Amino acid sequence: MGLVNIFLCHGEKDRALAQAIVRRLEGAGARVALDELPAGQTVNAAWEEGLGSDAVLAVLSESAVPAKLKREDWAGVLEHVEGNAEPPVGWVLAGECAFPHLLRRNTRLFFDGADLRRIERWALSLREVEKGFEPARLPWFSGRGEELERLWEWLVDEAGTAVVSGGAGSGKSCLAQEFARAAGGHFHEILWLGCGGRSETFLQGEMARCKDWEQRRRLVVLEDADVPFPEIPPAKRTSVLITTREWWPERAVLLGEDREAAVRAPVEEEMLRLWEAMTVCRRGAVPLALAAEIAGLSERAAEEAADRLAAGRSIDPLDAAGKYFRRPEGGEAEWLRRRHAEVLDCVFGDHRQRREQCKEWLGEWESAWRWAKEEDWRLAASLGLRGFRFLKEMEWLYEEMEVLEELLEAAEFRGDATVEEECRYEMSWIPGVRSRLRLSGGGEQLGFDFG
Repeated sequence: MGLVNIFLCHGEKDRALAQAIVRRLEGAGARVALDELPAGQTVNAAWEEGLGSDAVLAVLSESAVPAKLKREDWAGVLEHVEGNAEPPVGWVLAGECAFPHLLRRNTRLFFDGADLRRIERWALSLREVEKGFEPARLPWFSGRGEELERLWEWLVDEAGTAVVSGGAGSGKSCLAQEFARAAGGHFHEILWLGCGGRSETFLQGEMARCKDWEQRRRLVVLEDADVPFPEIPPAKRTSVLITTREWWPERAVLLGEDREAAVRAPVEEEMLRLWEAMTVCRRGAVPLALAAEIAGLSERAAEEAADRLAAGRSIDPLDAAGKYFRRPEGGEAEWLRRRHAEVLDCVFGDHRQRREQCKEWLGEWESAWRWAKEEDWRLAASLGLRGFRFLKEMEWLYEEMEVLEELLEAAEFRGDATVEEECRYEMSWIPGVRSRLRLSGGGEQLGFDFG
């Protein structure tokens, strides 16, 4: 993703404002060419020097707009604006001055000088990027204005880290979601990672596969994270929002009061089946398509049931596309937990035809595999090997090595020589790796080096 090039012209007396705009835009990943007008030059002429840029910003004040300019002096500006010509020209009002009122008509391109947030949001909109995750609106959400403003200051006005801390049901995930939705226009991308029950290796792998850490203005949300939190790649434009049940003393919003409405199980059959299927999925984002398979519902029936559940506040939508919902609190029936694992075993057994689903449901696979290791070894062995084969095909080395080592350890404990042998065989083909593990029967040391 290339940087946006913005030409900014201003009068001498507006230097401090111009420099503040530059700092804000460069922090958002733009490249700004700053032009301070010499005495006698005015913005109605100087803006044309930026026609080779992606966008132009001109500061309006008495310093750069003399009072006696006539309409014909603005002819080039007005022709450009009325014709919606490229590049777009934005106007920053820094003080009283006489200028054509036509410049005000496009409110998207007219800014009060102090509104740096709006200017940044406009600059980010100049470059089309694939947004990925877009948070859903929570119609029932209200209040929390003070907490939201603190998050804006910590995460939008600068790149930083903030924590929302609170117990179960305190509303921390909903607060994070509402902030991410409202502030989404200030970021090229939102990366939403549900951390509950996930391996640090898998979380780090997902983050490592994101591109342009240095160029993109990115918001990373680590939902339901345990202390210590997963490490974020160093990037000066990335803001990190963490929700956790752990107490956190610094730069944190602490939620002690239960703000969420009581949620009751639905009574309609299809709605109840879908709701129960969601309760056995991983904490955080529940894929609707997976819940539908667990519940034995068609895609259309699941979508209709989810809409009715969300309307009754039995579940909360997580993304604007309606693919994910926040897991409801429920009883986690044992047979449904097993069904969850069996569905994922089938999906990962068919990973070449369902690759995208396997990537999206990797966290669910982790949850199912670790449950099965405690409850059903045959199912766990199948899940482990199928998950490993998917990771191997994706060439995600660290994740596949973690699975192999955990699976081998479990197989040794269970006395499953067949799974042991397969794990050792796969390990023997991974170059440059060191471990304590030995080839069966030969006593030869295998090498596994994660460095």
